[in-house]
Amino acid sequence: MARGLRGVQLVISDAHEGLRAALAQCVQAASWQRCTVHILRNVVAACSRQDAPAALALMKTVFAQPGQPAVSQAISQALELLEPRYPKVSRFLRDAE
Repeated sequence: MARGLRGVQLVISDAHEGLRAALAQCVQAASWQRCTVHILRNVVAACSRQDAPAALALMKTVFAQPGQPAVSQAISQALELLEPRYPKVSRFLRDAE
C-alpha cells in the first residue's frame, strides 16, 4: 500500500492463514479467492496415484462451469463420486464452494 496500490478488488492466493490475515488487514475491501492450482494440487495429493488423473479431470469440470447453479450441480456430482473413497477431497470441495 505504501507504493500506491489502490482499488484492489480481488486477491487470489493459496489458503495460508498468515497471508489471509495480512490481506484482511491491508486490503480490507478486496474479496479473496483460493487459487485453483493450489486446490488441484491438494486434490491430487489426497488421492492415490491411480485415481489422481480422474479426480483431477472431475475437479476441472467443476471449475469450467459457467455459473453458480452449474457449479453447485457439478460439485454435487463430484461429491457423489469422491466422498466414499476420498473424504479429504470432499472437504476441499465443500470448503471451495
